[in-house]
Amino acid sequence: MTNPRFSPPAEFKDIHSTSLDHLPAVAAIAHKIGIIDIINQAIPTKANIDMGTNTLAMILDTVSSRSPLYHVESFYDELDTEILFGRVIESSQFNDDALGRTLDRIAAYGTTKLFTEVSLEAAKIY
Repeated sequence: MTNPRFSPPAEFKDIHSTSLDHLPAVAAIAHKIGIIDIINQAIPTKANIDMGTNTLAMILDTVSSRSPLYHVESFYDELDTEILFGRVIESSQFNDDALGRTLDRIAAYGTTKLFTEVSLEAAKIY
C-alpha cells in the first residue's frame, strides 16, 4: 500500500529490489576459503567465465533452490551478481552448456581430489 502523500522522484520509478536471503553469507564463506582460486588453479581455462566462478554459481544455486542446469541461468536473472561474485556477470553466462563443461572438467580432474583440496583449505581457515 502506497502513501498518497508521498510520491517518489521519477528516477526511482525503475528501481526494484530482490532478496538475496542467505546467498551473500554463503558467497563470503566461499570467497574466504578461496574456492574460485583453488578450482581455477586445478582446472585452468580460457573461457569467458572461469571454472571456479561457474562452480560457485552452481553451489549458490544448490544451497538456494537446486535448479536443473538449464534453469541456473534464469536463477541469476534477478540477482545482483556483483555482490555474490565480486563483479557483474550476465546471467546468460551461466548457461547449461558452460556449466556442463565445468562439471565435465571437474570429473576429468577428479571430484574427490578437488573436494579434498577445497576441504583442506577450509580446515586451515576454520
